[in-house]
Amino acid sequence: MFLAPSSDNKKHRREIVYRDLEKQILSGSLLPGSRLVESTLAKKLQVSQTIIREVLQQLELEGFPRIIPNKGTEVVRLSVKDIEEILDIQTALEGLAAVLAARKISAKVSS
Repeated sequence: MFLAPSSDNKKHRREIVYRDLEKQILSGSLLPGSRLVESTLAKKLQVSQTIIREVLQQLELEGFPRIIPNKGTEVVRLSVKDIEEILDIQTALEGLAAVLAARKISAKVSS
């Protein structure tokens, strides 16, 4: 994945990196037990280590990687049930987002 240095802003870059790492973990591209080294990820994704650190902390809150003090970060092992639940939640949220967006568009068209 290549992120141009002139990307919109830090928040936008962080969201792109978050979605990319989440996708890699869920798809198995980043295998359970794999170490996630901030400097390596920052170089690969062409963002700052600060963004990587923030994304890893956010992902840890959701249970994807585990940050081990003085050792680093590693991808956790997810069960099939865990993945199914995550995808069910994501599907529900995407459906809700579509409904809300449609309502907003309808309201603008009506006015």
